[in-house]
Amino acid sequence: MGSYSSALEKIADRLEKHTEGRAKSLLAGFNFDDKPTQQVDGESDLPNVRLFVPDLSEQFRERELCKATLGCNLAISTKISEGCVEHLKAVEKVLDAVELDADTGEVDVTLEGTVRQPFSLKSAEPRFGAVSITTEVSLVFTPRKTPRRGKRSTL
Repeated sequence: MGSYSSALEKIADRLEKHTEGRAKSLLAGFNFDDKPTQQVDGESDLPNVRLFVPDLSEQFRERELCKATLGCNLAISTKISEGCVEHLKAVEKVLDAVELDADTGEVDVTLEGTVRQPFSLKSAEPRFGAVSITTEVSLVFTPRKTPRRGKRSTL
């Protein structure tokens, strides 16, 4: 696995496990998808969380290691009829699910050692549709292994 892909795979795995339908799952009742789509969600698709193509940032300096970040982009949607407070509660659950190992129930902010520290959070202005409220968040991580030129795909 690579410097970036290993962390993204852990996030997708956690979200998938938290939405699998286990009765005590943090995201029980949510739908999860990690494939790009232009499909419009209907009420039966909500609540949901979608993983989008990540943002990467690298800064190389002469005789220094690279400073790198991975921006994991998620869209969290709920029924508009549930209101803003319930929507914010759903966003909080998704953020908690990223930090909570679905198998052990333990808090693990480093995604099993694939990142150096807990994520920073950036959010875009929520969007309102006919049936949904959607918040897009970017979770910004620093990969555990510093990428090197020509060596991003191997840890």
